Amino acid sequence: MNQPTNQIRILVIQANPPGTAPLDSDLEQRKLAAALLAALDRARFAPAITLPAARIEDLPRTLHYHQPHILHFIGHGDGAGELLLNASDDRGQAVLAATNLADLIAIYQAEATTPLQIILLAGCDTAPAAQLLRAHVPCVIGTTDDILDAAVRDVLTPAFYAALGDGRSVGNALAAARAELRSQGYAEDAEMVQIYTRGNVDPATLRPQAWLTARSPLPLAYLQSLFDQPWATVSLADIQRDRRDQAQLLDLYVPLPVDFTIVVKTERGAIVDWWAKVNEIHDDRRLAYAESSIDGEADAEELLAQREQVRQWANLRVEEPGLAQIVAGIQQKIAV
Repeated sequence: MNQPTNQIRILVIQANPPGTAPLDSDLEQRKLAAALLAALDRARFAPAITLPAARIEDLPRTLHYHQPHILHFIGHGDGAGELLLNASDDRGQAVLAATNLADLIAIYQAEATTPLQIILLAGCDTAPAAQLLRAHVPCVIGTTDDILDAAVRDVLTPAFYAALGDGRSVGNALAAARAELRSQGYAEDAEMVQIYTRGNVDPATLRPQAWLTARSPLPLAYLQSLFDQPWATVSLADIQRDRRDQAQLLDLYVPLPVDFTIVVKTERGAIVDWWAKVNEIHDDRRLAYAESSIDGEADAEELLAQREQVRQWANLRVEEPGLAQIVAGIQQKIAV
Protein backbone atom coordinates (compact mmCIF):
# COMPACT_ATOMS: atom_id res chain seq x y z
CA MET A 1 0.00 0.00 0.00
CA ASN A 2 1.25 3.47 -0.83
CA GLN A 3 1.98 5.64 2.21
CA PRO A 4 -1.13 7.81 2.61
CA THR A 5 -0.80 11.57 2.98
CA ASN A 6 -3.03 13.72 5.13
CA GLN A 7 -4.78 14.98 1.99
CA ILE A 8 -7.88 13.94 0.11
CA ARG A 9 -6.93 11.52 -2.65
CA ILE A 10 -8.83 11.21 -5.94
CA LEU A 11 -8.38 8.20 -8.21
CA VAL A 12 -9.48 8.81 -11.81
CA ILE A 13 -10.30 5.66 -13.77
CA GLN A 14 -10.12 6.32 -17.53
CA ALA A 15 -11.41 3.86 -20.11
CA ASN A 16 -12.06 4.44 -23.81
CA PRO A 17 -11.59 0.97 -25.30
CA PRO A 18 -11.56 0.21 -29.04
CA GLY A 19 -15.01 0.28 -30.58
CA THR A 20 -16.38 2.99 -28.28
CA ALA A 21 -16.98 6.67 -29.06
CA PRO A 22 -13.87 8.76 -28.40
CA LEU A 23 -13.78 10.76 -25.16
CA ASP A 24 -11.67 13.76 -24.21
CA SER A 25 -10.56 12.07 -20.99
CA ASP A 26 -7.31 13.99 -20.72
CA LEU A 27 -9.10 17.30 -21.14
CA GLU A 28 -11.66 16.38 -18.47
CA GLN A 29 -8.92 15.47 -16.03
CA ARG A 30 -7.04 18.69 -16.79
CA LYS A 31 -10.17 20.68 -15.97
CA LEU A 32 -10.63 18.67 -12.77
CA ALA A 33 -7.07 19.49 -11.70
CA ALA A 34 -7.48 23.17 -12.61
CA ALA A 35 -10.68 23.41 -10.56
CA LEU A 36 -8.96 22.04 -7.47
CA LEU A 37 -5.87 24.18 -8.00
CA ALA A 38 -8.02 27.33 -7.93
CA ALA A 39 -10.12 26.18 -4.96
CA LEU A 40 -10.05 27.90 -1.58
CA ASP A 41 -9.26 24.65 0.23
CA ARG A 42 -6.83 23.32 -2.38
CA ALA A 43 -4.19 22.38 0.21
CA ARG A 44 -6.46 19.59 1.45
CA PHE A 45 -6.41 17.84 -1.94
CA ALA A 46 -3.55 15.80 -3.34
CA PRO A 47 -3.02 15.83 -7.12
CA ALA A 48 -5.44 13.40 -8.75
CA ILE A 49 -4.07 9.96 -9.61
CA THR A 50 -4.92 8.49 -13.01
CA LEU A 51 -5.36 4.90 -14.16
CA PRO A 52 -5.47 5.22 -17.97
CA ALA A 53 -6.83 2.52 -20.31
CA ALA A 54 -8.18 0.77 -17.23
CA ARG A 55 -8.80 -2.98 -17.28
CA ILE A 56 -11.00 -4.88 -14.85
CA GLU A 57 -8.03 -6.61 -13.25
CA ASP A 58 -6.33 -3.24 -12.62
CA LEU A 59 -9.01 -1.94 -10.27
CA PRO A 60 -8.46 -3.97 -7.05
CA ARG A 61 -4.71 -3.45 -6.79
CA THR A 62 -4.94 0.22 -7.81
CA LEU A 63 -7.52 0.89 -5.10
CA HIS A 64 -5.48 -0.91 -2.45
CA TYR A 65 -2.28 0.84 -3.46
CA HIS A 66 -3.58 4.42 -3.55
CA GLN A 67 -6.37 4.23 -0.91
CA PRO A 68 -8.45 7.06 -2.44
CA HIS A 69 -11.27 8.98 -0.81
CA ILE A 70 -12.93 9.62 -4.18
CA LEU A 71 -13.21 7.33 -7.21
CA HIS A 72 -14.00 9.17 -10.46
CA PHE A 73 -14.85 7.13 -13.56
CA ILE A 74 -14.44 8.63 -17.04
CA GLY A 75 -15.82 6.25 -19.63
CA HIS A 76 -18.86 4.62 -21.16
CA GLY A 77 -21.82 2.82 -19.64
CA ASP A 78 -24.07 0.50 -21.61
CA GLY A 79 -27.50 1.36 -20.22
CA ALA A 80 -27.72 -1.50 -17.74
CA GLY A 81 -25.21 -0.11 -15.28
CA GLU A 82 -22.32 -1.95 -16.89
CA LEU A 83 -19.03 -0.12 -17.44
CA LEU A 84 -16.95 -0.63 -20.57
CA LEU A 85 -13.25 -1.06 -19.79
CA ASN A 86 -10.25 -2.16 -21.81
CA ALA A 87 -9.88 -5.86 -22.47
CA SER A 88 -6.92 -7.64 -20.89
CA ASP A 89 -5.03 -7.51 -24.20
CA ASP A 90 -6.10 -3.88 -24.85
CA ARG A 91 -7.44 -4.90 -28.27
CA GLY A 92 -11.10 -4.77 -27.38
CA GLN A 93 -13.49 -3.97 -24.58
CA ALA A 94 -14.44 -5.79 -21.40
CA VAL A 95 -17.80 -5.38 -19.71
CA LEU A 96 -17.76 -4.84 -15.95
CA ALA A 97 -21.23 -5.75 -14.70
CA ALA A 98 -22.77 -3.55 -12.02
CA THR A 99 -23.05 -6.50 -9.63
CA ASN A 100 -19.39 -7.39 -10.12
CA LEU A 101 -18.35 -3.78 -9.57
CA ALA A 102 -20.41 -3.69 -6.38
CA ASP A 103 -18.73 -6.89 -5.16
CA LEU A 104 -15.29 -5.46 -5.94
CA ILE A 105 -16.00 -2.26 -4.01
CA ALA A 106 -17.55 -4.14 -1.08
CA ILE A 107 -14.42 -6.29 -0.72
CA TYR A 108 -12.17 -3.23 -0.89
CA GLN A 109 -14.22 -1.24 1.63
CA ALA A 110 -14.21 -4.11 4.14
CA GLU A 111 -10.50 -3.68 4.94
CA ALA A 112 -9.55 -0.35 3.37
CA THR A 113 -7.24 1.90 5.36
CA THR A 114 -9.04 4.80 3.70
CA PRO A 115 -12.57 3.78 2.67
CA LEU A 116 -14.11 5.43 -0.36
CA GLN A 117 -16.42 8.33 0.45
CA ILE A 118 -17.61 9.24 -3.05
CA ILE A 119 -17.85 7.40 -6.36
CA LEU A 120 -18.65 9.55 -9.39
CA LEU A 121 -19.57 7.50 -12.46
CA ALA A 122 -19.23 10.14 -15.19
CA GLY A 123 -20.55 8.03 -18.06
CA CYS A 124 -23.86 7.26 -19.74
CA ASP A 125 -26.57 5.31 -17.92
CA THR A 126 -24.55 4.57 -14.79
CA ALA A 127 -27.45 4.96 -12.33
CA PRO A 128 -28.09 1.18 -11.99
CA ALA A 129 -24.50 0.66 -10.89
CA ALA A 130 -24.70 3.66 -8.55
CA GLN A 131 -27.79 2.23 -6.88
CA LEU A 132 -25.94 -1.00 -6.10
CA LEU A 133 -22.78 0.78 -4.96
CA ARG A 134 -24.54 2.95 -2.39
CA ALA A 135 -24.78 -0.07 -0.09
CA HIS A 136 -21.00 0.17 0.32
CA VAL A 137 -20.13 3.86 -0.17
CA PRO A 138 -21.66 6.95 1.53
CA CYS A 139 -22.34 8.82 -1.74
CA VAL A 140 -22.46 7.60 -5.33
CA ILE A 141 -23.23 9.86 -8.29
CA GLY A 142 -24.58 8.35 -11.51
CA THR A 143 -26.56 9.25 -14.61
CA THR A 144 -30.02 8.07 -15.66
CA ASP A 145 -29.57 8.44 -19.44
CA ASP A 146 -27.07 9.21 -22.20
CA ILE A 147 -25.31 12.33 -20.96
CA LEU A 148 -23.31 14.49 -23.36
CA ASP A 149 -19.54 14.17 -23.08
CA ALA A 150 -19.20 17.96 -23.30
CA ALA A 151 -21.63 18.43 -20.40
CA VAL A 152 -19.54 16.16 -18.19
CA ARG A 153 -16.13 17.33 -19.39
CA ASP A 154 -16.72 21.08 -19.52
CA VAL A 155 -19.25 21.64 -16.74
CA LEU A 156 -20.16 18.78 -14.38
CA THR A 157 -16.67 17.63 -13.44
CA PRO A 158 -14.96 21.05 -13.02
CA ALA A 159 -17.97 22.62 -11.27
CA PHE A 160 -18.37 19.73 -8.83
CA TYR A 161 -14.71 19.65 -7.80
CA ALA A 162 -14.46 23.44 -7.65
CA ALA A 163 -17.26 23.50 -5.08
CA LEU A 164 -15.89 20.49 -3.22
CA GLY A 165 -12.46 22.14 -3.18
CA ASP A 166 -13.98 25.24 -1.61
CA GLY A 167 -14.96 23.14 1.40
CA ARG A 168 -18.62 22.76 0.51
CA SER A 169 -20.61 19.62 1.26
CA VAL A 170 -21.04 16.84 -1.29
CA GLY A 171 -24.73 17.68 -1.65
CA ASN A 172 -24.07 21.37 -2.13
CA ALA A 173 -21.24 20.69 -4.59
CA LEU A 174 -23.49 18.53 -6.74
CA ALA A 175 -26.30 21.10 -6.57
CA ALA A 176 -23.83 23.76 -7.74
CA ALA A 177 -22.70 21.53 -10.61
CA ARG A 178 -26.27 20.84 -11.71
CA ALA A 179 -27.10 24.56 -11.56
CA GLU A 180 -24.05 25.28 -13.70
CA LEU A 181 -25.17 22.66 -16.22
CA ARG A 182 -28.55 24.36 -16.54
CA SER A 183 -26.99 27.81 -16.92
CA GLN A 184 -24.68 26.50 -19.67
CA GLY A 185 -27.54 25.07 -21.73
CA TYR A 186 -27.41 21.48 -20.47
CA ALA A 187 -30.73 21.41 -18.61
CA GLU A 188 -31.62 17.87 -19.70
CA ASP A 189 -28.19 16.60 -18.71
CA ALA A 190 -28.51 18.26 -15.31
CA GLU A 191 -31.65 16.22 -14.61
CA MET A 192 -29.81 12.99 -15.49
CA VAL A 193 -27.22 13.46 -12.74
CA GLN A 194 -28.44 11.87 -9.52
CA ILE A 195 -26.91 11.11 -6.14
CA TYR A 196 -27.49 7.88 -4.23
CA THR A 197 -26.58 7.59 -0.55
CA ARG A 198 -26.03 4.79 1.91
CA GLY A 199 -28.60 4.41 4.69
CA ASN A 200 -29.28 7.67 6.47
CA VAL A 201 -26.29 9.53 5.02
CA ASP A 202 -27.16 13.16 4.29
CA PRO A 203 -24.96 14.53 1.48
CA ALA A 204 -25.64 18.04 2.78
CA THR A 205 -23.60 17.23 5.89
CA LEU A 206 -20.81 15.24 4.24
CA ARG A 207 -17.74 17.46 3.90
CA PRO A 208 -14.25 16.50 2.65
CA GLN A 209 -12.42 18.01 5.62
CA ALA A 210 -14.14 15.47 7.90
CA TRP A 211 -12.37 12.63 6.09
CA LEU A 212 -8.93 13.75 7.23
CA THR A 213 -7.34 13.13 10.60
CA ALA A 214 -6.36 16.26 12.50
CA ARG A 215 -3.50 14.46 14.25
CA SER A 216 -0.04 15.58 13.28
CA PRO A 217 2.02 12.62 12.06
CA LEU A 218 5.33 13.96 13.46
CA PRO A 219 4.92 13.05 17.17
CA LEU A 220 3.47 9.66 16.24
CA ALA A 221 6.38 8.89 13.94
CA TYR A 222 8.75 10.02 16.67
CA LEU A 223 7.23 7.73 19.29
CA GLN A 224 7.29 4.83 16.86
CA SER A 225 10.98 5.42 16.23
CA LEU A 226 11.76 5.15 19.94
CA PHE A 227 11.32 1.39 19.75
CA ASP A 228 14.41 1.27 17.54
CA GLN A 229 16.54 3.48 19.81
CA PRO A 230 18.27 2.91 23.17
CA TRP A 231 16.43 4.12 26.25
CA ALA A 232 18.44 7.28 26.73
CA THR A 233 18.38 11.06 26.51
CA VAL A 234 16.88 12.30 23.25
CA SER A 235 16.71 15.62 21.42
CA LEU A 236 13.36 17.39 21.45
CA ALA A 237 14.22 18.70 17.99
CA ASP A 238 12.88 15.36 16.76
CA ILE A 239 9.43 16.53 17.87
CA GLN A 240 9.71 20.30 17.42
CA ARG A 241 12.36 21.49 15.01
CA ASP A 242 12.99 24.76 16.88
CA ARG A 243 13.82 22.99 20.16
CA ARG A 244 17.48 22.64 21.11
CA ASP A 245 17.12 21.00 24.53
CA GLN A 246 16.98 17.33 25.47
CA ALA A 247 14.76 15.15 27.62
CA GLN A 248 14.73 11.76 29.27
CA LEU A 249 12.53 9.21 27.54
CA LEU A 250 10.96 8.54 30.93
CA ASP A 251 9.74 12.13 31.11
CA LEU A 252 8.29 11.85 27.62
CA TYR A 253 6.35 8.74 28.52
CA VAL A 254 5.03 9.94 31.90
CA PRO A 255 2.17 11.97 30.33
CA LEU A 256 0.84 8.85 28.61
CA PRO A 257 -2.41 7.73 30.29
CA VAL A 258 -1.32 4.28 31.40
CA ASP A 259 1.94 2.79 32.69
CA PHE A 260 1.61 -0.97 32.19
CA THR A 261 3.28 -4.17 31.07
CA ILE A 262 1.79 -6.98 29.00
CA VAL A 263 3.23 -10.38 29.83
CA VAL A 264 2.83 -13.12 27.23
CA LYS A 265 3.37 -16.88 27.48
CA THR A 266 4.37 -18.61 24.27
CA GLU A 267 4.66 -22.17 23.07
CA ARG A 268 6.34 -22.96 19.75
CA GLY A 269 6.12 -19.37 18.58
CA ALA A 270 2.45 -18.90 19.47
CA ILE A 271 0.99 -16.87 22.34
CA VAL A 272 -1.05 -19.23 24.53
CA ASP A 273 -1.71 -16.87 27.45
CA TRP A 274 -1.22 -13.22 28.40
CA TRP A 275 -2.01 -10.74 31.14
CA ALA A 276 -1.50 -7.05 31.89
CA LYS A 277 -0.15 -5.51 35.06
CA VAL A 278 0.45 -1.97 36.33
CA ASN A 279 4.11 -1.06 36.71
CA GLU A 280 5.46 0.07 40.07
CA ILE A 281 7.65 3.09 40.78
CA HIS A 282 11.05 1.79 41.89
CA ASP A 283 13.64 3.55 44.03
CA ASP A 284 15.93 4.30 41.10
CA ARG A 285 13.09 6.12 39.37
CA ARG A 286 12.28 7.99 42.60
CA LEU A 287 15.87 9.23 42.57
CA ALA A 288 15.57 10.27 38.94
CA TYR A 289 12.47 12.33 39.71
CA ALA A 290 14.19 13.99 42.67
CA GLU A 291 17.26 14.90 40.61
CA SER A 292 15.13 16.28 37.77
CA SER A 293 13.33 18.80 39.98
CA ILE A 294 14.23 22.37 39.06
CA ASP A 295 13.34 25.81 40.42
CA GLY A 296 10.00 27.18 39.33
CA GLU A 297 8.34 23.77 39.01
CA ALA A 298 6.59 21.50 41.46
CA ASP A 299 8.99 19.87 43.91
CA ALA A 300 10.14 16.28 43.48
CA GLU A 301 7.67 14.86 46.01
CA GLU A 302 4.74 16.48 44.24
CA LEU A 303 5.96 15.25 40.87
CA LEU A 304 6.41 11.77 42.29
CA ALA A 305 2.92 11.81 43.78
CA GLN A 306 1.47 12.71 40.40
CA ARG A 307 3.39 9.97 38.64
CA GLU A 308 2.60 7.32 41.26
CA GLN A 309 -1.13 7.62 40.68
CA VAL A 310 -2.47 4.23 39.67
CA ARG A 311 -3.68 4.50 36.11
CA GLN A 312 -5.21 1.33 34.73
CA TRP A 313 -6.90 0.47 31.46
CA ALA A 314 -10.20 0.17 33.29
CA ASN A 315 -10.01 3.88 34.11
CA LEU A 316 -10.08 4.55 30.38
CA ARG A 317 -12.86 2.01 29.81
CA VAL A 318 -10.50 -0.19 27.83
CA GLU A 319 -11.35 -3.81 28.48
CA GLU A 320 -9.86 -7.12 27.41
CA PRO A 321 -10.92 -6.91 23.73
CA GLY A 322 -9.00 -3.66 23.39
CA LEU A 323 -5.86 -5.13 24.93
CA ALA A 324 -6.27 -8.23 22.78
CA GLN A 325 -5.53 -6.08 19.73
CA ILE A 326 -2.13 -5.25 21.20
CA VAL A 327 -1.48 -8.93 21.88
CA ALA A 328 -2.43 -9.74 18.28
CA GLY A 329 0.18 -7.23 17.13
CA ILE A 330 2.80 -8.90 19.33
CA GLN A 331 1.88 -12.27 17.82
CA GLN A 332 2.42 -10.91 14.33
CA LYS A 333 5.90 -9.72 15.26
CA ILE A 334 6.73 -13.10 16.78
CA ALA A 335 5.55 -14.90 13.66
CA VAL A 336 7.73 -12.84 11.32
